[in-house]
Amino acid sequence: TMSCSTNKAIIRILADGNFHSGQAIAAQLQLSRTAVWKKIQSLKAELGLTIHAVTGKGYWLPGGLDLVNKQDLVASISDKDVYVAVFSSIDSTNQHMLECADIDDQRWGVCVAEMQTQGRGRRGRQWLSSYGRNIQMSIGVYLNMPMVDVSGLSLAAGVVLAQFLEDTGVDQGALKWPNDIHINGKKVAGLLLEVKGEAEGPVKAVLGVGLNLDMSETEGSNITQPFTDIKSHLNGVLPSRTTMVSDLTERLYLAIQEYQQKGLAGFLELWKRYDLYLGQEVIITSAANQFQGIYRGLDEQGRLLLETRQSIKIFSAGEVSLRKQDQDG
Repeated sequence: TMSCSTNKAIIRILADGNFHSGQAIAAQLQLSRTAVWKKIQSLKAELGLTIHAVTGKGYWLPGGLDLVNKQDLVASISDKDVYVAVFSSIDSTNQHMLECADIDDQRWGVCVAEMQTQGRGRRGRQWLSSYGRNIQMSIGVYLNMPMVDVSGLSLAAGVVLAQFLEDTGVDQGALKWPNDIHINGKKVAGLLLEVKGEAEGPVKAVLGVGLNLDMSETEGSNITQPFTDIKSHLNGVLPSRTTMVSDLTERLYLAIQEYQQKGLAGFLELWKRYDLYLGQEVIITSAANQFQGIYRGLDEQGRLLLETRQSIKIFSAGEVSLRKQDQDG
């Protein structure tokens, strides 16, 4: 729609963090100054952007924004037969990819949003994010394998994310089974794998990644678990978001290829390196029960191994949650 693209254009103008007069914005976008004022009010209300109007100077978005550049992203992806979408705001990147008709067994896709209004976490939890400051992206791909074999893909992706953080200069990243990444006990990233298709395959798999880059603007009050962000662990200096998204896209796509050919095997050894609770006393909670024991890592299928006094118990990701004995969540 016109209004959506105009809103995007205004954000792009203000993204440099400098003052821009209402007159200059109006002239550039061929709008009236009143229309510009109205649009800026709606950007503040709908997207939660901080935009100041200073008399004699113009509109100002303090600190600017590092927006994802679609052209650069497309250019950086080595496989050219790919669907790429960059949204200003969307309900959920995973939902978009699940419904997206532009990908098929010949063509994969990636979708990025500056903001998600209904970001989903595991078990339907809301995943919150402020505009243009974090990474919300989903990769969609058709896999020629039975649906039951696809679940390990989120574990493979977790390994990719942990390696990405390490290569970006974040040292303490650890994997919390099945699909969170923590730094010193605080969540920095999460994965959500959603699939649809035939039981025997082919399956459309959508892998969503939420990565906290800069949570300084986020109201912590509505997030129940402790969180952290990458910026705090890189002395406040982040690589460009476009660079990070394209790097992650490339890495995840390669991991999906490897997973299709060899399954989890190649990833499990690496998982061990980043495994948060290995050898520690944990509590496993299912719908009906709680089990205490020592966390012994994963089996070949990516299921959790718990050593209790009596035996080794095996748990699958869908039905249980894991925590250390002395903490909740």
